[in-house]
Amino acid sequence: MGKSKPNAVDPGDAYAFSDSDSDAASAASSIINPAAEALLDRCSTLLEEVESFLRQLRRNNVESSVELRVFLNQIKAEHRCIQGLCLEAADSTKSRHGVKACNLPYLEALWAAAKSTTGITALCKTFGITEQEGAREGQGEGRRGRRKKSSVTVDVVAQNGLQWIKVSLLTERRLLFELAKAGWEGGYDSDDSAASASAAPLATSSLSLTTLTATLVRAAAQHRVQYLHPTIHLLLPNLHPSPDTPELNAFLTTLTSLGAHIQCGTSPLLVPRSIPDLVADLSSPSTRRVAPLTDPLNLDTTILLALVSDISCTAAVPHEPRFHPAILKQLALEAAAAMLPTHLWPVLAGHRLVCTSAARARFDEIVSIVGSETERARAAALVEVLRPRKAAAAPPMSADERCAAFQALCVHPLPAAGLALPITTLDEEEEGEEGEGQAEGQAEVRRRVAAKLSSVNRSVFMAGWRKGLTTVSSNRGVAKIIEALVGEEEVGPDVYVVETARSLVGKAKRIEV
Repeated sequence: MGKSKPNAVDPGDAYAFSDSDSDAASAASSIINPAAEALLDRCSTLLEEVESFLRQLRRNNVESSVELRVFLNQIKAEHRCIQGLCLEAADSTKSRHGVKACNLPYLEALWAAAKSTTGITALCKTFGITEQEGAREGQGEGRRGRRKKSSVTVDVVAQNGLQWIKVSLLTERRLLFELAKAGWEGGYDSDDSAASASAAPLATSSLSLTTLTATLVRAAAQHRVQYLHPTIHLLLPNLHPSPDTPELNAFLTTLTSLGAHIQCGTSPLLVPRSIPDLVADLSSPSTRRVAPLTDPLNLDTTILLALVSDISCTAAVPHEPRFHPAILKQLALEAAAAMLPTHLWPVLAGHRLVCTSAARARFDEIVSIVGSETERARAAALVEVLRPRKAAAAPPMSADERCAAFQALCVHPLPAAGLALPITTLDEEEEGEEGEGQAEGQAEVRRRVAAKLSSVNRSVFMAGWRKGLTTVSSNRGVAKIIEALVGEEEVGPDVYVVETARSLVGKAKRIEV
């Protein structure tokens, strides 16, 4: 027998990817760069966990509630970089520098911080800042400077937007180096006590973390969530909560004086939660709010229409040539995520439901003109539809009878916590008069908002404001108008905006709400 020829070697195959299986197994047993391989395993674990989180968000139709794209791209870029290091010799300059400068520990700390909080809305989100530049030297005091725009990135936006978390892996050694480089403003004598040294002001303008914290505080002052400003939380896992050196104590005091909350070291309160727990927290509309929903809830006309629409209550509505493009879009949205179980039941279940007389009148008008037979029947179960005087009055239905009648016309099961039917219509006395229960200083903002709303929207939103109720609406445009009209130190009405709307499709006539 002749000797077998050795496998041909490809001169372009620098890493022997074309070797036989036995050669590959042999190569696997001798890792080129153990440190880089360990980093790659950790990065792969992080990437898989974040992608698993994203997949579960998609399954629960809440992917849009959390901004993950920037953070995920950073992990993928780091993963590719580490893969390249794995092919470098462990003792090479490139490998040693790459392993030391790896950004993976920061990404891991950021993800751990995100899993330890609630109400996550974004990771690695950039917020804009607009500031007035100071008057130039030699200019009069009355002359205003130019407006300067900048931005700052927040690592974790949590608590439904009210908590901004910044993670820093700054070490005590690095911090002392920065302090020595920056020096003290005015300095202090060596004979001074430790207490007086700790009270000495730092040259904060030269310290990167101090400058960043000040920028975050200014940015938070320009952003509001439900009329509240976010708070700044700094996570410093590599710093001791009670440092021995006066310089470090003074530095932490400076950060606190800027308005930031500081967490040094590892805290037992920061316990990462499981992915299912995170997704369950984000899947409930009520937990995505800063303040709890009120009881009762004030419903506007858009929500009343969505409750009786054939689009949201039937398995499928056949497409017709007469359908407006907006109706076709709603049909596509309904096929992707059903309106009632996804958007409305989690909000309305277990709450008493009311509407204003103007919203009710508009609802009755649209149903009578546009509604199909099934939409009118649902409306009759939802509220007591006004009847002509000569029509025979049907005996009133009980709450259970209304729920049964509504369920018979809806393919989606009613919520387990129950649906409070009928929806109560507030009369003018119950809606309250302008000025009723009005806090001092609120008259001007209420007049300002009321002047910009239509008669129906004024009835709905102002009544909810006066009575302290959460108004549920799909009218995002009106909600944004109100938010823009409410000033910096003012508080507006509590509005819960449902992300999508449903119209009636009974007849080929379009009526604006």
